[in-house]
Amino acid sequence: MKRICNLLIALLVLSLAMGAVGCGAKFVLSSIDVSPEACLTGDAVVVSATLTNGGNAEGEYVAELSVNGVTEQSETLTLGPKSSQPLSFKLTKGEPGQYTVQLGELTTSFTVLSAGNLKVSPSQVEVHQPVTVTANLLNAAETQATYHCCLACQGKEVEAKDITVAGDSIEKVTFTLSQDTSGMYNIELLGLSGSLKVLKPAEFKIVNLDIATNPVKVGERVPITATIKNVGEATGSYDASLLVDGAVLQTTKVTLAGGATETVSFSASKDSPGNYSIGIDGQEVTLRVVQPVRPPTGTYFLNELSRGEKSRLRLKNQKELDIVVVMCSSQQPNTPLAAIYVRSSESHTVMKVPEATYVLYYILGQDWDEEEKKFLEEVGHFRFSDEFRFSESSSKYTIWTITFGVVKGEGAPVRTVNEDEFPRLG
Repeated sequence: MKRICNLLIALLVLSLAMGAVGCGAKFVLSSIDVSPEACLTGDAVVVSATLTNGGNAEGEYVAELSVNGVTEQSETLTLGPKSSQPLSFKLTKGEPGQYTVQLGELTTSFTVLSAGNLKVSPSQVEVHQPVTVTANLLNAAETQATYHCCLACQGKEVEAKDITVAGDSIEKVTFTLSQDTSGMYNIELLGLSGSLKVLKPAEFKIVNLDIATNPVKVGERVPITATIKNVGEATGSYDASLLVDGAVLQTTKVTLAGGATETVSFSASKDSPGNYSIGIDGQEVTLRVVQPVRPPTGTYFLNELSRGEKSRLRLKNQKELDIVVVMCSSQQPNTPLAAIYVRSSESHTVMKVPEATYVLYYILGQDWDEEEKKFLEEVGHFRFSDEFRFSESSSKYTIWTITFGVVKGEGAPVRTVNEDEFPRLG
């Protein structure tokens, strides 16, 4: 009986001991992982694992992370019985190379790469023109590593690919991109930044269209110039076509850098009088083509003189060119009362000039434009400095004789006036 009691006591103690062990926490680490397995200097990797408490009691666990044998981080976790919890650590390394990490009995590794020599070529392009972006990826570790490379433009990913770099070597990473809008762009690859300028496309504008002589005589060839500016940024070519009444007469090709200006020359002539539209790319001017005439001496373009009695004005033109003499009242010296044409080497007498004081002007030139009432080729506009007084009575009257072309200093003094001061006839 005593032996049986001792046996029962021993079984009870063993049972209690086994119960005590079964109630304790039991921790196990599993599924260690590092992501990414390759990174650039200064970038972070995450080391993760799963901690499981397989025991029957809650407990605390101190997780220590070692890098190359040196403990760098630790974390205390409390887990209930029969439960699991993920844990993670973030690491950043500034030196390239391979790093071994240990968490409990678990180990893994990651590789830190370095980058350099970013090139954006060409750095200045036109819209839609391809650009090559390159950079060097350096692996200082002894084993190969694969890195996920992303090309970004203005902070947005454009393209990505995995690049494998052998141990202790350099791999060139290459991407190609293009842009459909002009502007400045920031390019990023392997943590490096560069810039790309996409030029505004060439755009041409006619900033000036000029006819050297206007109007011109029938059959006379007249020079025409156009100033063309490239208001874009890219170099481009432009076909400048001169249109006469909507029909292409001449075409000249110009090539201009962005912002540059060039003047191109054309010429035109017409065999019939009239008004002609001269245009280039929407810019238009009117060319007047005139059939000049030479009126007979004594032709009046204007005659608003009242009739006098016997006073008269004799006009003798001894100059080599024709003249038009204009009479104005001294009271209104810019309002013409009469305009008389006198050919070279001919004379004319204005009869029955009414009593008044007059201011006399004259134009000197050739090729009379009937429509505009002016010479196509003018030498100048002149005014007599003195006024001319005409008076009459029953026994007396006034005769003035003016000779054009006398020796300087011998005739009535005259002065040159500009066209705006000359009385308008048309």
